[in-house]
Amino acid sequence: MIKLIGTKRVKASNHDAKKIRKNGKIPAILYGMKKENTLLEFGAIELNKQLSITGEHGELIITIDGVDRKTLIKEIQREPVDHYLTHIDLEEVDENKIISTEVSIHFIGEDSVRATGGILQKEKNSIKVQCAEGIMPKYVTVDFTGLTIGDTVRAENIKVAEGILILDDATSVIASITGADAEEEEVAPVKTEVTAGAVPEAETAEVAETK
Repeated sequence: MIKLIGTKRVKASNHDAKKIRKNGKIPAILYGMKKENTLLEFGAIELNKQLSITGEHGELIITIDGVDRKTLIKEIQREPVDHYLTHIDLEEVDENKIISTEVSIHFIGEDSVRATGGILQKEKNSIKVQCAEGIMPKYVTVDFTGLTIGDTVRAENIKVAEGILILDDATSVIASITGADAEEEEVAPVKTEVTAGAVPEAETAEVAETK
């Protein structure tokens, strides 16, 4: 895991965040556990690398003033056009507090599906869970090993540790395996539009022949 070092900052104006980003940093806020909220900034490269590994849900370990702090990602903001990271909200972990949050889904065993000619259709890349913050998983795993064409993985099929509750509907589809034939688009029947009051071409020809 990349060590994320957070530097405390003081907001001097409404344009501070823009200046921070120009200097290669990402502004952040840490919501404290019975403490005042802390304004922070992280190196943009380091933070983006860590998010590419852990995903945009779940836990992050950060270091502030030489002390490691366990946090949960509350919200990530991105620029609407280019989608680059602009801000991150974190919440300090209370080991015993029961919380609900989204965690990433890691898919494994995909090669075994492709080897049998199957095609994976992933419907979700995260799932909502509830548990004590101290046992919150970084991700849950879906294993496709042994599955074949026609199989479907639902929320109820995901295995989690004791004390962790999946909040998504048990029947919600996480992923399914289809065959190549299912990927072919059906050709829609061609419809002939007839303007109100107009006579279709075939009928017009028939009328002409009877005159």
